[in-house]
Amino acid sequence: MIAPPKNSEWAKAYYTTGGSFWSGEENAESGRKRAQTIARLAGPDRRAVLEIQSGHGGAALATAQAGYDVTALDFAPIQSENARRLVNQAAPGRLTVVAEDQHTVDLGQRFDVVACWDGFGIGDDEDNLRLLHRIANDWLAPGGIAILDIFCPLPWAAAHGRDQTLDRNHSTHAYRQNRRMWFDPITAVAQDEWCPLSDEDGRRLEDLRITQFIRCYFPADFVRLASSAGLQTSLMEIDGAPLSSDRLREAWHYLVVLERGK
Repeated sequence: MIAPPKNSEWAKAYYTTGGSFWSGEENAESGRKRAQTIARLAGPDRRAVLEIQSGHGGAALATAQAGYDVTALDFAPIQSENARRLVNQAAPGRLTVVAEDQHTVDLGQRFDVVACWDGFGIGDDEDNLRLLHRIANDWLAPGGIAILDIFCPLPWAAAHGRDQTLDRNHSTHAYRQNRRMWFDPITAVAQDEWCPLSDEDGRRLEDLRITQFIRCYFPADFVRLASSAGLQTSLMEIDGAPLSSDRLREAWHYLVVLERGK
């Protein structure tokens, strides 16, 4: 049975080492799309944005360039350092980068929007509930919204046992990769392993192998989890369209919008 480890040390190792594999430069277009999603869902009056697990900062930069004041929070030093290099490009908005643990950091302010792209579910239910409580009680301003990507179980289940070799698809990628994927239908946890390959002989470079564990949620299960943190789900969609059975079978994640319960 696959279950995420109780502590987050694996996540720190995964994102720190993985941050040296991928620069994030190839994600500029996805960053712009995420900024557009914030503009569409938040409207013109919500301007202060917190992005948690912000990675290399591509989405945070695009959001700042759309006129928002963005705080980018990530615990991986390499990725946060890359994000800091973008700060001077943030006009007309502002970009502040914070390299701290999301469970313990004291940001000292509230935000109109809290966003988490491709990052919710890296712990067990207790960890994820703790993060939702932080969103509800520590970070959301009155009238604010949270926008989260939630990993869907069905595509991960379909990918169980996949073993594939991935070529570099961007000039900044340091290695070709061997990717292996597993999914446990009992715990709804995906195990996603990446191992660089030697350019000389194609062997796996095991000392650089990294693994992430992702807790996936069916929509009804996530709604219950969020509700227990005092958050109500006001919207669920995939690529801007309402959820459907067919889309949930194909999309790796779906988007939810949360508000503090009234």
